[in-house]
Amino acid sequence: GVQVFFVISGFVIVLSLGTRPLTRASALLFAVRRQIRLDPVYWVALLATFCGVLIEKLAGFPLANPLPSMWDLVLNAFYVRRHSGHEAIMEVSWTLSVEIQFYLVTLLLLGVAGFRARHSDHVRRVMLGLLTASGLMSLAASVASGNFDDRSSASIYWVYFALGALVAFAHMKRAQWRYPMALGLAMLVACAFDGAADRPRVLTGVATASVLSLGSLRPMVAASLGRLRVLRYLGCRSYSLYLAHDLVVSIVMRAGFKLTGTNAGWALGWMMLAAALSFAATEVLYRYVEKPSVACSNRVKRDGLRALSLCWRRA
Repeated sequence: GVQVFFVISGFVIVLSLGTRPLTRASALLFAVRRQIRLDPVYWVALLATFCGVLIEKLAGFPLANPLPSMWDLVLNAFYVRRHSGHEAIMEVSWTLSVEIQFYLVTLLLLGVAGFRARHSDHVRRVMLGLLTASGLMSLAASVASGNFDDRSSASIYWVYFALGALVAFAHMKRAQWRYPMALGLAMLVACAFDGAADRPRVLTGVATASVLSLGSLRPMVAASLGRLRVLRYLGCRSYSLYLAHDLVVSIVMRAGFKLTGTNAGWALGWMMLAAALSFAATEVLYRYVEKPSVACSNRVKRDGLRALSLCWRRA
């Protein structure tokens, strides 16, 4: 799932950046919009997780890890807890921290390339070259270290983000398909000849890029999938589900273990309950936190930073 997420993220971010000139103002606006989109939902889920652990502690149950401090909460909220050596309050939050780093690197590469909406062929080639070279360097780092899935290193995941970004450029007809094909082929070669390669994860990344490419080359296929209500429902709520399931499953399964121990039948029942409650929590988080955040992000995109005051008043 992590590899799928990072490839799709690279694809979507380039689509959102690639249609407008890159200036200091637009870069700032992009950064603010992304944080408006991500932070409120994450902060609510983070606070709920913290409160759940606190209630467990006050109820007298033993905890596997020490109770997080307020300083831990602050470091987790701003995605820097790993860099300061502190524990994660939400286990899935490490991918958000990596994602924020990807945004910063993308803006840096765009700045280096001098990317503009009406860019010259030279600038376009520089950007494509930077993405391809950095993706190959990321893959080479994994091959050299034998490390294909280390949460402490964002650099080894960059190859997936870069692959998705190259597919986006090809989709927008600003690059030939040979760019993402070259990087994808390098990943396949690594799987074929490197015995230490984590083949399932690398192949999942390549497969995700292939599906995105198919959607670009065969728009009718993507359009038909887009009409499926189930996929549209999950797509709209995927971020809330990503955060809510970690909180709900953790609480339900810990409570279930305390009540019924290691009984396999009860464990299956608790997991089914956790799955149902995860979707219920997702709906609440989406309607009352994520949806308003998306609306605020869209207002900032349309009206600039002055729209933040309106968002604050409505909140």
